Amino acid sequence: MNTILLLHGVMASAVNFQRNQRDLEDLGWRVVNLDLPGHGSRRPAAGSADSVDGMALDVAARLDDRAAHLVVGHSLGAIVGLRLARLRPDLVSAVVLEDPPGLASMDPAQVAVEVSVAAQRARSDPAGEIAALLRSRSSWSREAAEDAIRSRADFDASTISWFLTTQRWDLPALVAECPGPVQLIAATEPDTALKGVDRERVIALIPPNRVRIVKSAHSIHRDRPALWLISVVSFGNTLGVDQARVLSPCD
Repeated sequence: MNTILLLHGVMASAVNFQRNQRDLEDLGWRVVNLDLPGHGSRRPAAGSADSVDGMALDVAARLDDRAAHLVVGHSLGAIVGLRLARLRPDLVSAVVLEDPPGLASMDPAQVAVEVSVAAQRARSDPAGEIAALLRSRSSWSREAAEDAIRSRADFDASTISWFLTTQRWDLPALVAECPGPVQLIAATEPDTALKGVDRERVIALIPPNRVRIVKSAHSIHRDRPALWLISVVSFGNTLGVDQARVLSPCD
């Protein structure tokens, strides 16, 4: 059975993918849903949250070496997934990028400040933050909002803020270097992390039939879960595990 590895974004955790995991499992997929270092239940071991590579290798250490995974990464999880594919191509068949963040049009230091403030609010007034999230995300269930605020309260804000202020990545280069095929599921502007020249360059690197632009905010798997599921499964069904290992992003 093919395996899908789910990797969440900043301030999130594996719990935020639970609904999607259940849907994938109901369709016959084996799903591995992990907390990134510094998030959820995963306290960062030495070096695991210092860099994108550190996070990717931390994930690799928790995977079954016999499996070839379709990695589905949201936001930061997409960046980690691309590096995992590069560092351990034996573990990765292909990568789905859900609204990956490019650095050409964002300030990581500002994002670091924003995530620290969000964590403080989630800890001090969880009920108020859940209510605010439900007002701004009318398509979300209460369970999804509660999970999101709990993840914000639980993650290691100081470690991840430091990570954001020190790490840099070239998203188009990561896509070009990926040894397996890549699919992109991106949100519409302005509510997307993939903007400007990074958006143009990444879309140009991926075959048009593997690019899906979705009318959604950043968390497509929660805003548009049915469309997200169709996109991931239809791509996954085109991949034979052995075949996928030898494909390139532009095939």
